[in-house]
Amino acid sequence: MRLLTLFVSVLHVLHVEGQKKSQVTLVKVNKQVNTERHPQFQRRLELDSKSGDLTIKNLTLKDAMNYSVEIFYNAHPQTKKIELEVKQRLQAPTIQKIESAATQTGCFIALNCSSSEKDVNFSWKVSPPSLISWSTEKDSSYILVLTDSKQDLKFTCNSTKGKETAHQDYSAKCDVFTENLCHSRQSWGVIAAFGMFALVLSLLIYCYCQARQADEK
Repeated sequence: MRLLTLFVSVLHVLHVEGQKKSQVTLVKVNKQVNTERHPQFQRRLELDSKSGDLTIKNLTLKDAMNYSVEIFYNAHPQTKKIELEVKQRLQAPTIQKIESAATQTGCFIALNCSSSEKDVNFSWKVSPPSLISWSTEKDSSYILVLTDSKQDLKFTCNSTKGKETAHQDYSAKCDVFTENLCHSRQSWGVIAAFGMFALVLSLLIYCYCQARQADEK
């Protein structure tokens, strides 16, 4: 659990610096303690009435700001400033399957690994080792694997940012190659080729029409 404990006197007022001073909690001798005055910290503050330690639970990035503590003791108030910096741990990356296909000797698998963080580097580990593999390291990372193994494959995507590391595991099972699957994929290949031809033809016609309109103007 992410915690921030402010070690201060039992007699204090804690402020969050912003547009105007906004009281987080007010503590006085022999008076009730109110730690719910600031909506941002509701149900996240704990005060030790004996030591005066104020703890903020479940820190978020929004809690990173300047705090000032006004200490009242013997009628001589003192103010101490605290600058809080909150860093979020590197989150585990996400793996998605892009494509998989059975071959006569094994299978072909394509995966994508991405992270919600920026400036992250990636690396892959495949078990058992693949026959052929290719991967990228920057931004979202892709890995293409051609294997002759009939076993299930285990992929591990490692993400690194500075000194922080995180990883995600993914298991993939090779499809069984059959003649029916081969004929089916051949049929889909013909359809895909026809669709690509139609798309290219449409683009050529569109470009030709745009050029004719420009000449007429």
